[in-house]
Amino acid sequence: MSERTRVVVVGGFGVDVNVALHDGAWPLPDVDTVFAHVGDLSLGHAGSGVALQAAALGCDVVGADVVGDDEHGRFVRRELDRRGVCPVLVTDPSGTRRSVNLVRPDGRRLSLHDPRHPGGLTPDPDLWRPLLDATAPAPGPEWVHVVIVDWARAALRDARERGLLTSTDLQDWDGRREHHRDFAYGADIVFCSGTNLSDPAALAEDVFARGVARAVVVTRGAAGAVVFARGREPLHVPAVTPQGRAIVDTNGAGDAFCAAFMTASVRGADDAQAARRAAVAAAWSASFRGTNEHLITGADLDRLTPQGPA
Repeated sequence: MSERTRVVVVGGFGVDVNVALHDGAWPLPDVDTVFAHVGDLSLGHAGSGVALQAAALGCDVVGADVVGDDEHGRFVRRELDRRGVCPVLVTDPSGTRRSVNLVRPDGRRLSLHDPRHPGGLTPDPDLWRPLLDATAPAPGPEWVHVVIVDWARAALRDARERGLLTSTDLQDWDGRREHHRDFAYGADIVFCSGTNLSDPAALAEDVFARGVARAVVVTRGAAGAVVFARGREPLHVPAVTPQGRAIVDTNGAGDAFCAAFMTASVRGADDAQAARRAAVAAAWSASFRGTNEHLITGADLDRLTPQGPA
């Protein structure tokens, strides 16, 4: 394996504007005006978060997606290039996905998401297939992360057919919505927020019964995370507060967790080691305002990750 892990991220690149609400402004009152801190445009969404954190950890990352031929699409391209992710982007008249994220005083967020792309959008598979193939002298990727945009399920199938290690993040899936099933049952490592899960163990059992995953990782915010590995007892990983840093903005924290876990796994860490590193990366991300603005480096992750059993 090369020193710099090769990663392809498919789908999920867009822009965010984060609005930090002041104390007493949540729930939103029924008034005409609420004072808040409105942040600048930033590179956001699930694909961006995973790609940027992987790049910050020393991976060679390519990001493939559909954006608009608009200022937001050009912003995505510029920012990816500036921050060390190779952008492979095609355009569609529907525009670039975007979100406004309302950040509560305790750091939790409500995302107002505009996907932009119409249902049935089917980009040419040549967007991602050349990135999955080893072309001499360049080897293929060691890890492919596929975001749950509708057309990307085809990319997940292509990656699996090539025998590549795959991951996906089901976001706040409740275990029932049909859209998520191809991703849940088609990836090697499945991440999911526990926000809408009454029984994370039941979700893991379903994924193992119907899918190919070797592990299901359920993140639970301040309650930490649980790693369900096929044929093993669940591994509970506590949340951390690196250097006592307070949680101020959880936008992108789950993406940082996913990227740190997968990077560690590909480089030989066991699930406990990978999960400890992931918990630190997520907490570090959430201790800064903004989406993906301050991501942990490999050196800081080495220094701050607790040792020993999870």
